Amino acid sequence: MYPGYNGPRPKMQIYRGSADTALLPPNYNETCKQWVGVFGYKYDGPKSVVENTPEAKYETTTWGDKLQGIYATGVGHKVPIHGERDMM
Repeated sequence: MYPGYNGPRPKMQIYRGSADTALLPPNYNETCKQWVGVFGYKYDGPKSVVENTPEAKYETTTWGDKLQGIYATGVGHKVPIHGERDMM
């Protein structure tokens, strides 16, 4: 993450499934916390949390214009990506 770097960063979406056995679900929160800090957002103050988006049993959390977390309940390591909903 290069301490002291203050240049531009790309937009990022973090996908995780609750049934993932390779990347354990609790690590989703820690990953989000890490990137929230990198972008300078507040973890406990997301802009929005929308359930059943982009599909049923998914929850999309948006912290800012450059970071979203998508948590899929009942989904394993291969979380289906929704390219049409990429952050443009």
